Amino acid sequence: MSEIISSIKLDFYSMKHLYSGAILAIIIGIIIGFVTNPITIIMVEITFSAYFLSMCFAVHDKSNFNKLYGVLPINKNQIVIGRYLFSTCFVTAMGILSFILYYFISTIMGGPFNIVTSSASVCGSFIIFALFIGIQFPLYYKYEYSKVMIISILPFVLVFAIGVPVISKILKNADNMKKLINSLMYFQTHPYMIWVLGIGIGFLLLVFSGVTSCVLFRKREL
Repeated sequence: MSEIISSIKLDFYSMKHLYSGAILAIIIGIIIGFVTNPITIIMVEITFSAYFLSMCFAVHDKSNFNKLYGVLPINKNQIVIGRYLFSTCFVTAMGILSFILYYFISTIMGGPFNIVTSSASVCGSFIIFALFIGIQFPLYYKYEYSKVMIISILPFVLVFAIGVPVISKILKNADNMKKLINSLMYFQTHPYMIWVLGIGIGFLLLVFSGVTSCVLFRKREL
């Protein structure tokens, strides 16, 4: 366990010079929240987390951390577990912060604070985050960051360039809209199920991705 904690600390300190970018993303999210809708700050911050955490691989590759891992008393599985735990802690912190900011911005703008809407936004964004991480991290553990950097951007392109139009088309169907309304009514009376489903699906994606990363990283020469 101490080795995993050491791996988390190493990731935390290696990213220190990039935390100013995270602060900038928070400021941008606040501005977007004021200009558009306060709920967007949650989606902006949590989605940004996936991009930010991918930079951890860029920093480690540039600094030749793989050579350091080769001499440290830590195995590859512990390195992967530490990276996923660090990522989970980071996105949790960003999620809590964005939730608080959403509440204050909604209050300042005089709009209603909707626990169901905000919960759905947090959980939906977490699933997207887990999907991005789930695809990107195994690639980074299999190959060097520079070799798969372009490919790793594909999840973002697919979600926003393809996913959004497809969802819009689906929602134009009257039957689909009726099903969506019924689902929303159910979650309105059972808000806890939003968290159960959202967090559950997200963690399942991360666990599956983590196992895949362990398998791929063990086969990679450091």
